Amino acid sequence: MAEYIAKYLDTEGRYHYFSRAVSNEEYLNDIYPPAKEILRRHQIPFSLHQARRISLDEFLEADTIFVMDNSNIKYLERLFPEQDHSKVRLLDPNEIEDPWYTGNFERVYQQITAGIKRFLGK
Repeated sequence: MAEYIAKYLDTEGRYHYFSRAVSNEEYLNDIYPPAKEILRRHQIPFSLHQARRISLDEFLEADTIFVMDNSNIKYLERLFPEQDHSKVRLLDPNEIEDPWYTGNFERVYQQITAGIKRFLGK
């Protein structure tokens, strides 16, 4: 959801956004249907998405990497132990839960939206 919310909110197109995972568990899977429903409900455009784990090249090229929770930070530290992780930041300082487990897709949408607005200065 975060990739498409960010693209929608960044009306000036200041940044390039893409979504990656820290594991291969969902490799090539599309957006989870309840997440699509939330995006539709809020009129956020999206397209076919194929989940992929972040590559070293993507990690190195990114200016900022937003993650949802501290476990994502730990996974990135294990994936790329030799790299500088100062550009890795929580999108929300309280962490954002995984709605796949909790079912709280609306709450997660609100948290992601607030975090992206903070980043964009809106």
